[in-house]
Amino acid sequence: MKMNLHSVRFILGLLLAAMVSLAVTGCKKNVSYQVPDSALAKPAKPGKPPSNGSYCYLVEGEPVDPINSIPVLEVSAVSTQTVVVKMTGLQAGKPYKVTWHGYDGAKQLVEPAEEYEFVPDNDLYFAWHRFEPEYPKQKPGRWKWVAEVSDLGKFTAELKVL
Repeated sequence: MKMNLHSVRFILGLLLAAMVSLAVTGCKKNVSYQVPDSALAKPAKPGKPPSNGSYCYLVEGEPVDPINSIPVLEVSAVSTQTVVVKMTGLQAGKPYKVTWHGYDGAKQLVEPAEEYEFVPDNDLYFAWHRFEPEYPKQKPGRWKWVAEVSDLGKFTAELKVL
C-alpha cells in the first residue's frame, strides 16, 4: 500500500487528537488499588505488658486526643513526639507521679527529666508528654522513652527516628 503525504498527515492528526483527548480526560479506567498489609500503620508493640495491663506507646505530632491516636514505630527527626502511658490498677484518690526520660539514637538524654503529678478518680489513667526534637542536636536512630510511675513501675517505648 502506497501512502501519500495526505494519508500520513491524516494518521498523525488522528494520533495527536487521541493523545490530547487522553491527556485532557484521562484514561477513565477504574483501577482499584489495594494497600498491602505491610504498608498499613501497625500499632506499636509495647513489649510484654505487665500483668496489670499498664504500658507505654508513642504517637506522632501533637494530637488533640493522644489516647485514641494510632501508635507509631517510626517518625521523622523533625516531628513532634508524644509519649503516652496507660496506667491500670491505680488506687483512686492516691497521688502518683510520672517522670519522663527520653534518649536519642546516641543514647543521650534529650531533655531534663519532666515530672507530672496526678490523683486519679478511678483505677485507669492516661498521661502523656510531648517533645519537639532539635534536629541538629538530637541524633536519629532508635529512641527510647521511659515513664517511671511512682508505686506502679517503669514503662518504656521505642521508636525509630529517621
